[in-house]
Amino acid sequence: MVHNLRLLAWDKLNDTDFGYDWAIEASDTMKKHILSGDHQQLIDFRAR
Repeated sequence: MVHNLRLLAWDKLNDTDFGYDWAIEASDTMKKHILSGDHQQLIDFRAR
């Protein structure tokens, strides 16, 4: 759900615990909205 290929840490590709803070936060937020059924938050993502 979250990517920025220009910032890809090639040396961390196999590290399952690695992630940029902003990417982890965005992914967690999207998962929360999906699981709660609050899809409007996802639809209006540019306003966030």
